[in-house]
Amino acid sequence: MMINQRNRIGDFELDTVVGPRGHSKAVLLTLIDRKSRFLWAYRLKDRTTATVNEALTKFLTTFNGPVHGFTVDRGTDLVG
Repeated sequence: MMINQRNRIGDFELDTVVGPRGHSKAVLLTLIDRKSRFLWAYRLKDRTTATVNEALTKFLTTFNGPVHGFTVDRGTDLVG
């Protein structure tokens, strides 16, 4: 699979980072380009589908390059 070969810009790993339970409601959406390892991070108000979609739309409209695909882990944080 071409994504696993990490030979082109535009294949991204997508995840959320959540602060410790009970201490923080901070959530980050992270996008990492698999080839360059460049990181984009967006602070979210929550982990709802609408909020994640809003951040992804912002990324897609401002990223000046090809987007071939997103890889997510099997966690439940991006299920919606």
